[in-house]
Amino acid sequence: MKHILLLSLIFCSFRVASQTSPRQLTTADSLKAKHYWYLASNVPLYSHQRDQYLDSALAIMPWNAYWWQQKANPTVKLRKYELAIQYLDSAVKYDAVAYFGYRAYTRCIHAKHYRRALREFDEAILLNGRTGVMDHSYDFYKGLCHLQLNSFDSAHYYFSSSINAVIARLDESWVSPTEYFYLGIAEYERERWSHAIGLFDKALLIYPNFSDAKYYKALCLDKANSDKEALRLMLEAEADFRSGGTINEDAALYEQFPYQVCQRYFTNAIRRLSDSAVK
Repeated sequence: MKHILLLSLIFCSFRVASQTSPRQLTTADSLKAKHYWYLASNVPLYSHQRDQYLDSALAIMPWNAYWWQQKANPTVKLRKYELAIQYLDSAVKYDAVAYFGYRAYTRCIHAKHYRRALREFDEAILLNGRTGVMDHSYDFYKGLCHLQLNSFDSAHYYFSSSINAVIARLDESWVSPTEYFYLGIAEYERERWSHAIGLFDKALLIYPNFSDAKYYKALCLDKANSDKEALRLMLEAEADFRSGGTINEDAALYEQFPYQVCQRYFTNAIRRLSDSAVK
């Protein structure tokens, strides 16, 4: 009962914050703020000039949550996560419904504050239901958090939940290869090699050059004593990696995703599998 009351209070406080009434602006001030936003939108993303224009716009309209999110945007890409979260705190203050899940996403994918992100995704579900952010469900990101905290059973549960929700709402053709990949990783960590291989195959059916899926499938084949097939697939995976076939989420342009493979991993795995094949 105490937990229900606490969650209700949290929910109410968010709704109040997101509905904060802005002060009445003069026509001149409103036009000035919009002009600063226009100027900010027409200079380079990482420039001090853009930041200064946004500051000027927010000095007039501090309740504009979207502008706070836009102020956070370059700091995330530059990996200045404390600043990014600070700006997103302001976005949440003025529009919790729109930005609470996005801040949790930023904690998960960028700042890597997994326990805090889990709490915030739970709170985002209270606000928005079991929806999502940045092309994936909240459950998918909860799965990532649990994966990074070595809670593999929980990771499996949330990845499965996310995939099943997509299939129920649309159909299986809408499931992202990234989601099958991470469900496969959860199975790999639970040492369920054949289950993992089946899921990596589903990811590869959608995204045939997915080097990360091939890498972990090769590791599973090796565990299942198919070392020659594992070596063949690992060499194929490295070639795909060199041609850019890796995790293709938008944020992967700026951030290393959990279990994403780098060249060193391929080099070491190929050397080891080659030695095993010779024996």
